[in-house]
Amino acid sequence: VFVAFLALSMNYSKAFRVKNELLSIIEKKEGIKFSVSCDYTDVGKLQYHFSSKDIRVLSSDYGACVSFNIVVESDSFEAIKKDLTELTSGRALIKIIEKCMFADADKDVLVYPKD
Repeated sequence: VFVAFLALSMNYSKAFRVKNELLSIIEKKEGIKFSVSCDYTDVGKLQYHFSSKDIRVLSSDYGACVSFNIVVESDSFEAIKKDLTELTSGRALIKIIEKCMFADADKDVLVYPKD
């Protein structure tokens, strides 16, 4: 029984070491999480802009109008807000949800409350 326990714990230790080696280090950045609401006529332009500028879209909701929840670095928010306003000729409604911290992790974006 002791030998089986020892073999099991050694495999667990090895698996734990391998898992830790595979984890990547993430860098948290100060950000602003905000929503952009628009008519369906502006959706294509906005989606193209988001993808071409690497803007992180957290979620989208297609109802009577379209809403995107987005997170960007704090220092780029005003420029992005200006771009989106110009792109939609002022039709997009932009509302700040919260100041936050965020990190890129592979294809995901992790959002944390700002301390």
